[in-house]
Formats: sequence, C-alpha cells, structure tokens
Amino acid sequence: PGSINSPRPTPAAIDAELNPDADPINGYNLLFNVESEEGKELFCTYYLDENRIVDDSNLETTAMQAKALIEYFLAFDVTYDAMPYIENDMYLLGGSDDILVPVGGLRYVADVAPYPWFTLFRGARHAPFYQYYDQFMTILETFLALPNN
Repeated sequence: PGSINSPRPTPAAIDAELNPDADPINGYNLLFNVESEEGKELFCTYYLDENRIVDDSNLETTAMQAKALIEYFLAFDVTYDAMPYIENDMYLLGGSDDILVPVGGLRYVADVAPYPWFTLFRGARHAPFYQYYDQFMTILETFLALPNN
C-alpha cells in the first residue's frame, strides 16, 4: 500500500518512470532483471511477442506516473491503518527484486490483513506474472475459485 511509510523505489526505477529521455532498457529492467541471463531471455521473449500490449512513453504518461508516485507515497497514509479492517480475501503478488515498489509494503499487508494470500516470486521484478506466468495463473485461478471470491 502507498504511504509515507512505504519502502522507496530505487533511483534507477524513478529515473525509468519519470525521465522521458531515459534509456528504454531501464524501463524494461523494471519488469525483467535484464542484468541476469534469465531476465534477458524473458525480456527478448516478451519484446518479440506480437500480441503484447505497448503503452509508449510520452510526456502525458510520464506526468501520470509522477502523479501516481506522489500519491502512492504521500497522499494515502491512511491505507496502512485500514488494512486490518478489510473483510475479504486479498491476493498479494510481488517480486523479490522489485525495484519500483519494494516488497516491504506487501509484507506489511500480509502481516496485518485478515485474509491475505501472499505470493513472492524470487528473482522477479515489478511484474512477476510475466516471468512466472504458468505458476501465477495456477495460483490466481485457485484463489478466484474460493467460495468467498
């Protein structure tokens, strides 16, 4: 959850999100650890997929990202206090190597929310459902099949 208490993104992640002139590879490094061989392979598979959805960066999207980051870390401090009162099951997904939204916030929610399902994929970045698609879909389908969901 976003809060003044949330773990901060790394400087590289902030640059990738907010600098319209940033090296495009830095943006993909948010999704895949392109410093590792596995991450490079996943990036290439993703990039060459003709069916992928692409939202090209421009000044409008950069401004929206800046606003989202400010709101995430400053405007919604009450989110932390509300977590214990959520009445429904909650699926939390994170990557252990996420440089944009470090997993500290997810760990907090998993500790205080009444009914959390927390999946942390080792070595994954901000979008672990790309790197661990089959495992993610199995867990998500199981979660959604629960009687309360």
